[in-house]
Amino acid sequence: VVVSGCDLGMWSTMTKLTPVVILIALVSSVAYAHTIVEIHGAGTTNPSKFFWKVMDLFEEEARADIRLTYRAVGSSTGQFEFAGVGNNNISFNDFGAGDIPMTQQRYNQVTQGVNARKMVHVPFAVGAIGIFHSVPAADLGGSPLDLNACLLARIFLRNITTWDDPAIISLNPTLNVPANTNIRV
Repeated sequence: VVVSGCDLGMWSTMTKLTPVVILIALVSSVAYAHTIVEIHGAGTTNPSKFFWKVMDLFEEEARADIRLTYRAVGSSTGQFEFAGVGNNNISFNDFGAGDIPMTQQRYNQVTQGVNARKMVHVPFAVGAIGIFHSVPAADLGGSPLDLNACLLARIFLRNITTWDDPAIISLNPTLNVPANTNIRV
């Protein structure tokens, strides 16, 4: 906004108001140019409280006017909405969160073909999970069941499917389960 003041006789009162007019013009132009930045996400429920806390901090500390939302709707829904499933691959959200990364097929759906866009997987939080088993205490031989992270991964990948697998027995030598007892995941 450029405003210059000069004495033009009958406009002398206006000239004295020029600084006020400039201020009003500047404030008005900023108000009209002011935009709210909105970022919306959805996905897994596990880190929802973390997201909400971080979003509150961003909104409080940001110099721009931002509005951040996160809907805890589950990993699958978050991925579907981010990928734009049923919406011609146009995302319903700016980001999605899941307990596991997208499959290669889903990633390709987002990054190739109709309405393709770039995306990255960003690990942002680590959360603990509890593992429950169905091995009776009598079959444990008086010891707790020992399953390390690699062993659990192999069980969840279905590479190990029975309780008498040699990898489980090597960590649990007192384990005495019937042969070929299936692990239910």
